[in-house]
Amino acid sequence: MKTPRTVLRTIGTILAILFGVCAFLYVVVASFPGLSSRVARAAAHVIVTHCAERNDKPLCYEENVPLLLYVSPIEGVFSVVRALQREDTSYRFCHVLGHELGAALVKQNPDQWVDLMHRNPPDGLCSNGFLHGIIVGRFNYAVLSEEQIDAIVPDFAEACERAPGWEPSDLDRAMCYHALGHVLTHLTNADLSLAADYCGAIAQRRGREAYVPTCVSGVFMQIFQPLEPEDYALIERLPVKPTKETLLTFCAAYNTEQKRGQCFSEGWPLFRDELQTATGTQAFCQSSKDSKIQEICYRTVFSIGARFGISNPSARVSLCEQMPKGRVPECIGILANAFIEEDRTKGADASAACALASPEYQDGCYTYLLSMMRFNLVEGSPSRQALCAALPPEYAKKCTLLSN
Repeated sequence: MKTPRTVLRTIGTILAILFGVCAFLYVVVASFPGLSSRVARAAAHVIVTHCAERNDKPLCYEENVPLLLYVSPIEGVFSVVRALQREDTSYRFCHVLGHELGAALVKQNPDQWVDLMHRNPPDGLCSNGFLHGIIVGRFNYAVLSEEQIDAIVPDFAEACERAPGWEPSDLDRAMCYHALGHVLTHLTNADLSLAADYCGAIAQRRGREAYVPTCVSGVFMQIFQPLEPEDYALIERLPVKPTKETLLTFCAAYNTEQKRGQCFSEGWPLFRDELQTATGTQAFCQSSKDSKIQEICYRTVFSIGARFGISNPSARVSLCEQMPKGRVPECIGILANAFIEEDRTKGADASAACALASPEYQDGCYTYLLSMMRFNLVEGSPSRQALCAALPPEYAKKCTLLSN
């Protein structure tokens, strides 16, 4: 009689074979548009089935979906990601998967990293994680001298700009600068202040100073949210390592308010449990007495909460409405906006998130969405038109006027 372990091993082998067959079918028929959507659904179904019993299904997807790059171009793999999200509706936040896909692809052609960036999905699927993965995957093993970094600053300054076949929205550009921040942490060997200074130097070359905060955010995020072994190695190189007890003093040592603010707000993972409540969020952000740092903190914490909240927007809206009254509209607005940041085609979901709010907060949410529309969505794009169509009539009219 077969033992349970043997049975599980057999099942795993069968699933692995099915996965391989599905991948083979994908590459065979990928050139036939009429079949490609069916193949993408089939591949997604196999992966979802394979990962169904895993405690951490997102991690399982992150391990298995990149294998498709061996048999399919990245555009086809993203078709599978979309199909996977339709089958597993709980899987809404795929930024890390996008990161893994970018990192895996750039390993194949590291010198083509800028061109590969431009194959980011036009709808920004997975919140531009692919962009992050390309840039970080290209440079995260390197430590350079200041002279060497100075030599590639011009390339970095052009990396986030328009190019043939790539028309980035302001959101695309911001995410690109954010990824550069991650890279600069590696290139400077975790000299966080110097890395933040390079954010300014890169942005200034093309008059993109507005993106410096997102770049500096990436610098500090690399320390507080390590993913790879080399990220943990960076933390070990810090002369002083931040903890819950020392975060304020650790960040206070930086020489500009922007660095101090981004450092403190990106330290949120140290307080992950506390930030599950409105009281804990308020206590964390107001532990700094600097009002500007508090603003950066609330915006960052709301954005992180929104990322995880898109899988259960009702619960997130409920938590937002427990925040200090003046913070509630921004909290809910950032949640609604997160649907669009994750996938530009989700304008209807963004509008629906606003509708979940109590009537007194709905106007603030819809207004926030409209204020971010030009930043998120390219003028004249189907995604912008879809957002306008999804809004209640009063806001749809304003949306249309803003689009003209």
